[in-house]
Amino acid sequence: MSRTTRSNALRFGVLSVSIGLVLLMAGCATPPPPPNLGALKNDITEYYKNGRYEKDCARVTREARRTLSAWEGKKKTAIVLDVDDTAISTLPYLQTTDFGYIPSLWMPWAEQADAPAIPGTLELAKQAAEQQTAIFFITSRQEAWRACTEQNLRNAGYPNWTSLIMKQAGDRRNTEKYKTAEREKIIDMGYTIVLNLGDQESDLAGGYAEYTFKLPNPCYWLP
Repeated sequence: MSRTTRSNALRFGVLSVSIGLVLLMAGCATPPPPPNLGALKNDITEYYKNGRYEKDCARVTREARRTLSAWEGKKKTAIVLDVDDTAISTLPYLQTTDFGYIPSLWMPWAEQADAPAIPGTLELAKQAAEQQTAIFFITSRQEAWRACTEQNLRNAGYPNWTSLIMKQAGDRRNTEKYKTAEREKIIDMGYTIVLNLGDQESDLAGGYAEYTFKLPNPCYWLP
């Protein structure tokens, strides 16, 4: 073997070993640990406490109101609103459970019917009523919670709505499929849904609305 051939072979060998070491190290690398739960809860608490949440909600609902204004005077228009953390805030409940969902505590809290309105959403609903735009609430709350939900919406100041659509017992559809199907029914009634406002992506996915607007929700996620 010539000196040049031996030199090339040596370089190739070194390169192969280097590549092998890189691949081995990449395979052995472990992903970073998830964020610390306590730190996340502190960040979320600060997000609400320092007013950023209110400002973010106000920005979204302000744009929604401008969009609705452009449809004033058009016939058979509608808006669709989610309930929890869109129309009314569950933050008072979440603060008592350290941001957890505890079914045995949820129902007694909901029955009090005193969750506060999210101000920008309330203003949007009042504007819709003034424009003679129908208001539809679509919520994943169960039908069994109708009385306290209606009372809470009234207590929070919401004007008369066309329909409060709630999940029936035994309905196992996820949020996206359920709400998409209910919006389609509204369209089939001859309405144009000008805008759909929710705090979850699953509130908004699936179409059947001219515009969608998402409020922030750092506390939970629904598919």
